[in-house]
Amino acid sequence: MLVRQFAHQIKDLYKTGARIFALIGLGQLGCTPNAIATHGTNDSLCVTKLNDAAFLFNQRLIPLVMALNSKLTDAKFSYLNYSPMKVAQLSFESPCCKTGAGGNRELCIHHSKPCSNRKQYAFWDGVHPTDASNVLIAKNLYGTRSFSDARPFNIQSLARKSSDDLI
Repeated sequence: MLVRQFAHQIKDLYKTGARIFALIGLGQLGCTPNAIATHGTNDSLCVTKLNDAAFLFNQRLIPLVMALNSKLTDAKFSYLNYSPMKVAQLSFESPCCKTGAGGNRELCIHHSKPCSNRKQYAFWDGVHPTDASNVLIAKNLYGTRSFSDARPFNIQSLARKSSDDLI
């Protein structure tokens, strides 16, 4: 149902003139500090059921991208695999800021002092990736040749296709 709704929204954008689409899959939702604190991991690194749900969405998003490329031939669509876990040099142990307890683990506590070196953390708070995490992922997706990270185009190829259309 989510992928069908997403497809309708993408087609609406297409109708307004959008022609280059980078459809970013869901990241590993079960690896956020909030998910781990809320659900526990049962001796794994992350919350398996949340990662399984994100994986299922992504697996259904990939055929949508391929179908859109074959049906809307004047546009270019690509699936990009957003995975903060690929930036291993960052800390996943805890978020950069102190988060609340109970039902408020996702956001920073108001007026709390954030970590001193924000470039070392994968997550700003319980759910949001840091700029450092996003920059590393973006650099990977820009020129990756991995079919599991970008299909059928990486960002560099999408940008070339966009500029080719303008010439």
